[in-house]
Amino acid sequence: MKQNCNTSVTVKGECCVNNPIFTTRMPVSVTEIGHCKANGDFFLEREDGGYYTLVITVAGEGKLIYKTDSFSVSRKSAFLLDTNYYHRIETVGENWEFYYFDLKGPAMENYTLLCEEMGTVVGIPEKQGELLLLVEQCVKLVKERKHYRDIQLSLNVTEMITKLLMSNIKDMEMSVSEKHQIAERAVEYITEHYDREIGVEEIAGYVSLSKYYFIKLFKNCIGVTPYEYLLHIRINAAKDLLRESDLTLEEIAIKAGFGDAVGFSRSFRRYVGLTPIAFRKAALGYKGNTE
Repeated sequence: MKQNCNTSVTVKGECCVNNPIFTTRMPVSVTEIGHCKANGDFFLEREDGGYYTLVITVAGEGKLIYKTDSFSVSRKSAFLLDTNYYHRIETVGENWEFYYFDLKGPAMENYTLLCEEMGTVVGIPEKQGELLLLVEQCVKLVKERKHYRDIQLSLNVTEMITKLLMSNIKDMEMSVSEKHQIAERAVEYITEHYDREIGVEEIAGYVSLSKYYFIKLFKNCIGVTPYEYLLHIRINAAKDLLRESDLTLEEIAIKAGFGDAVGFSRSFRRYVGLTPIAFRKAALGYKGNTE
């Protein structure tokens, strides 16, 4: 297994290694369970692991890079991945608390593929307590080392994964036209509300989808992520204000939904290739030449 990590920054952790007795007989087999609370410098990247990993976020936020895609991992979310493929996890912000399960078994490949179809990172069921209770039961089983633990662990993890899949699968049971209608509703919502602070979770809630499936649906239908589309709308609104008004950069930033002039200028330059002031001068110069 290829691995690179900075685990010395984990400020709280617990790891329970399990040596399964019935590994080849169980559809799901647990080889390790961990509970980590990592600070802002934590990262782990690896591939060729030979097993599957389920990660359930308890608090804070992390980032997952899996295969060629990048995902935000917030509270009330989980992901399941095949460690044979390149992946990197890291803390976003001050800390990220999560449980992880290292898993094997004949059922795991299909479970992982189903999660990928749903967007890789999936939302945790509304009754989050039920899922965390199963997690705690698994930790207890591994610690107590009862002779029947492998059977009960397999049942518990299967139930956990099933709850995650079932809470997200309703989002997939839509026709192509229904998906496009939802994307169009999201576009309308962004167009109407771009001038205030809105996030992907709010937009996903408006169209009644989980955040992670909504991102995938929107990108498939529109061609860009919701955030990229929101930025596009805000930049165009800012361009119009720069051309047609004498508002200050701070006023334009607020009207276009950026919040402050510093963030606005940074985003504008990265997106357009010019600072807002340079763009305004160029636009006014062009208008002057045509009058």
